[in-house]
Amino acid sequence: MSNEQSKGNDPIGASSPTSLSTRIEVNSGTSSSTSDQLTLSDALELLDLSSSGVACFRFSPPIQLTLPEDIFCEALWKSQSRCIHANVRFLQAHGAHSRRQAIENYTFSSFFPRDTDSEGLVREFARNHGILHNYEYRLRNGGRENHYRLVSLYPILDEGRIEKLWLVYRDLIDSSKAIEKLKEAEEHYRTLVERPGLVLTRVRPDNTYIYVSPHAVEIIGKSLEDFESEPFLLRSYIHPDDRERHDAIYDARKYLRKEPVELEYRVLCADGQYRWFVERQTAKLDENGQIEYFDCVTMSIQEKKNLEQELIQAERMRTLGNLAASVAHQFDEHVNNILTDLTQALRETPKNTPLFQRIERAERGALLCAEISKRLILFGKRDIKAREVLSVKRLVQETETYLSFLLREGIALTIELAQDLPPIRGNVAYLQQVLILLAVRASRSIGENGTISLRVRDCQLSDERPTAFYPNAHPGKYVEFEVSDDGVGIPPHEMAQLFHPDTEIDDPYSSMNTVYSVIESHGGTVKLISRENAGTIVKFLIPTSDDTVPLSELGNTEDPAPVTRENLILVAEDDEMVLSLVRAALGMRGYKVITARDGEEALALFDQHRDSVALAFIDQTMPKASGRQVYRHIRESHPSLPVILTSGYGREEIPGLNEDEEQYLSFLAKPFPIPEFLDLVRSKLEPTDVTKVSEVL
Repeated sequence: MSNEQSKGNDPIGASSPTSLSTRIEVNSGTSSSTSDQLTLSDALELLDLSSSGVACFRFSPPIQLTLPEDIFCEALWKSQSRCIHANVRFLQAHGAHSRRQAIENYTFSSFFPRDTDSEGLVREFARNHGILHNYEYRLRNGGRENHYRLVSLYPILDEGRIEKLWLVYRDLIDSSKAIEKLKEAEEHYRTLVERPGLVLTRVRPDNTYIYVSPHAVEIIGKSLEDFESEPFLLRSYIHPDDRERHDAIYDARKYLRKEPVELEYRVLCADGQYRWFVERQTAKLDENGQIEYFDCVTMSIQEKKNLEQELIQAERMRTLGNLAASVAHQFDEHVNNILTDLTQALRETPKNTPLFQRIERAERGALLCAEISKRLILFGKRDIKAREVLSVKRLVQETETYLSFLLREGIALTIELAQDLPPIRGNVAYLQQVLILLAVRASRSIGENGTISLRVRDCQLSDERPTAFYPNAHPGKYVEFEVSDDGVGIPPHEMAQLFHPDTEIDDPYSSMNTVYSVIESHGGTVKLISRENAGTIVKFLIPTSDDTVPLSELGNTEDPAPVTRENLILVAEDDEMVLSLVRAALGMRGYKVITARDGEEALALFDQHRDSVALAFIDQTMPKASGRQVYRHIRESHPSLPVILTSGYGREEIPGLNEDEEQYLSFLAKPFPIPEFLDLVRSKLEPTDVTKVSEVL
């Protein structure tokens, strides 16, 4: 651009040449001539060659630089300003055809409209006492694409007041699409680096850290500054048994080994728990092939370790179950022979002799052994008899009814039942008691108030859709049951013992071995998740059935309305689960119930309520006195009282009965469906009604 052209378009050069009167002189030895000096026009032409946008604004009145921040910002916007110069780049970027057009249209506030982005720029300018260099600024341009710029502001001062302000900016990116791609790349990188359980580190051969990713703070509670101040800090957090193995990482750095190192170890995390991690260290070489630094990728593998332990535990359970069943069956035969001989010996021995008492104690011990044998057989079973096609909806609804009586006040029960659930094949008594067992145990872990949730949905597993949640489940269609609570949870050191058949854990879930056995016997699988003070979740799968549910299963699922009865029933049962269930079921039907938890208590309660008891429900195997002892005591004083003996061992435990006894004594094998139990009770107490019903049917 020639001087003439410049003067023709720029009023600065034409009308106010003294407004920028400073001349830039080029030294040439000891003398200088007019030809060696850069004029104002030369300087302005040089600005036109710049790839940055340049403009100058004059403020009237000038703005005092020492004003407080808020007042200074207000003055910068409210003070009248006008553009007194703009270079070619500025003109092109803003569609101005001449400098005169820029002067007429642009002010400082029009270039920086008062919004969030401009507010930040102006405040930064004020905080830095009139200095702003390469501030990243987003220009909102009338709804068009956003422009990101590096902005610098250079004030011309007159006695501490800003008279003119030079603006220099450089476009970073001119395309919003490019901006989005940059943001996506940055977000992708951040997602990788800040992934939970992942730590990236860069370390020099002397063990000084260059970089530590953010999750190091969350995992062990230490920052980059902590690692920089103590290069071997991590070693103190590694499990003592793993430190020697982990030293291979430090040795590779010390001896400048270029081969990658990968190993697993446990780290003491910020929450006080040890967790498994895998670390891979790779050497990064410079252009001369020398190690410049090491990059380490450390990832949590705690879930993988948990899965491995569950697979090992599942295999142990199968082996243990088979062994237990085999031993128990052999043991069972010998116990049967012992009980038979002891029963005969009791009949032939006078009751008032010391020998009779010794034989009675031996019989109680044999019955206890029989009960243990029964539990081992149940634990090892893989095929429960009396299976039928079941409606899941009816199973859950009946269970909900019983739980409404079993769960104490303060415990809320929520049920989520998916629609159109397929039928399953199983033993209703076993499955019902599994759900009740889990719910009642959950209530014991909650405390006074809390929530138990039962969720039931269909679930399909296939080879193409593997699941880590049920690693040992075969492909197929299942119904998934989930019982969860917000209780205290199970301590980690007790989790591994839950499925042991003779565990003595003082925990609400110590009977999980029974749950495991029942579900396994139905072809299903169990998963338990628990954290201290965060509740417990128990999930299990039961295979679906292609058969049709019988009409009896699809009938009315609502319980008949309770009726009022004056009959008093004595229930003697040492298993708290069975005792609670029986008491609740009888209470729902309007019966009055008194309960005993051992033989001696049963005898005392019967003697106390001899004239009121209408039926006795007695467990065969109880501490302090056996069920048969209680039964004999009842027979001596009340020969016609209906008695129901129950046992999970078998009917053969009942001694030989005469015709009169058979009329009043019944046997019910455990586990029993509640409807079957209630029908038996009603038949003993209301035989006439049953006869009438039978005649109608």
